[in-house]
Amino acid sequence: MGLFSKSLSHFEMDGYQVEVIVKESNKHLYLRLKEGNLITVTTPIVLSQAQVKKHVKDFINKHKEKNFVNPSSELGNYFEYKGYSISLDRKSRNKNVYAKLREDGGIAVTGPFHTPDDIVYALLDKLIDKIDNKVDIEKVKKTNFKDNDVIYLLGHSYHVKIIEGKGKEFVDVDEVSRHVNVFVKDVNNQERIDILINNYIQQLANNIFIPRFNEIVKQFNHIDFIPQLKIRRMKTKYGVCYYKRNLVVLSTMLVHYDTHCIDYVIIHELSHFIHPNHSKKFYYLIEQYMPSYKEAEKKLKNIID
Repeated sequence: MGLFSKSLSHFEMDGYQVEVIVKESNKHLYLRLKEGNLITVTTPIVLSQAQVKKHVKDFINKHKEKNFVNPSSELGNYFEYKGYSISLDRKSRNKNVYAKLREDGGIAVTGPFHTPDDIVYALLDKLIDKIDNKVDIEKVKKTNFKDNDVIYLLGHSYHVKIIEGKGKEFVDVDEVSRHVNVFVKDVNNQERIDILINNYIQQLANNIFIPRFNEIVKQFNHIDFIPQLKIRRMKTKYGVCYYKRNLVVLSTMLVHYDTHCIDYVIIHELSHFIHPNHSKKFYYLIEQYMPSYKEAEKKLKNIID
């Protein structure tokens, strides 16, 4: 096989223009895709025509794999399903379909090129059902409250005080003594104590989240509508954006964190209306509204108690 001559340093392959550059200072061969479908091959030695074409062919195939969408599929590489951000990566070398929970809370699906949509949905249903029914100790805040237990509200620690009373049952927070006083008729009725505290947390979440959400939406000029807000207890998520339904759901778990974390989750979910994924553009948008968002992320990943 003959060496590449200068006249063969430019050629075309599969609609791509290829430029071969010999740099003796390089230690390895590099291929890069530039604008206008131009592929540059930078190599430390002069290669044969067959060698270069093999490298380029492999590079093009990998690029096509990355951007491949099954012609018979309605699913793109990124989509939302049951409140989860899904990335779908189809690869010719894959023989089976796999789905796993990503660190950012989304789900990554990998499989062969021509995997039917119903197989993808069935796999997602199975994994999501498993996730939603799994008790994540790191994220589920304390229940089964006992006297003098620690509970966090808006980032501050309080001690639970179970107080027996004959009148109305309720929860009162003493900011001076840092006590969450639970007035209950039967101090041994654990189920009733937990209900009272969880009802208080739900009400506190409503009182805090709704006005903060409305205020942030007014300042979030990337959308021209007001999304619907729902607040409920979720075990594995702090928030969900259903961008096709103009709906944001916030978890009552956020009550345990400070307002900076609460604002971050709101901005995070609103940003999904513009970027329904976790791309660089998505985080760049968040940063425009909250430059210090990484601090909130760190807090949300740690166990409060």
